[in-house]
Amino acid sequence: MRISIMTTVMALVLNGIGPERSAAEIVKAYCTLTWEEHKPGEKGDCDFRQAFGNVQVWMGQRWLFDFPDSERGRSYLRENTKTGIIFTRKGQYTLKVNQSGRPTN
Repeated sequence: MRISIMTTVMALVLNGIGPERSAAEIVKAYCTLTWEEHKPGEKGDCDFRQAFGNVQVWMGQRWLFDFPDSERGRSYLRENTKTGIIFTRKGQYTLKVNQSGRPTN
C-alpha cells in the first residue's frame, strides 16, 4: 500500500512535528513601559518571544504581556521599528521592546 506525501505530512503536523507546533526562541531584550495614567514608568531587561505574530514579553517577575496576533488592531496597536517593536494598549500603557538590548541614547 502506498501512502501519499500529503498524508505523511498531515500525520507529522497532527502529532506535533513540524513548524506549526515548533517552540519559539526566547531572546533577551530591553523594555520600556510607560503608563497612560500618572504611574511611574519602568525600564529594564526583559524576555521576548514571537511566533506566528503572537508575542509574549516578560519583565522580571512582575509583568507578563501577551499580544495575540488575532487581537492586533483591536485590543492593541503594534509598530515595528528598526530597533524593535512598540505595543500600545490605548488608555493603558505603551511597551517598547528593544531587541538589540539597552539603547545607547
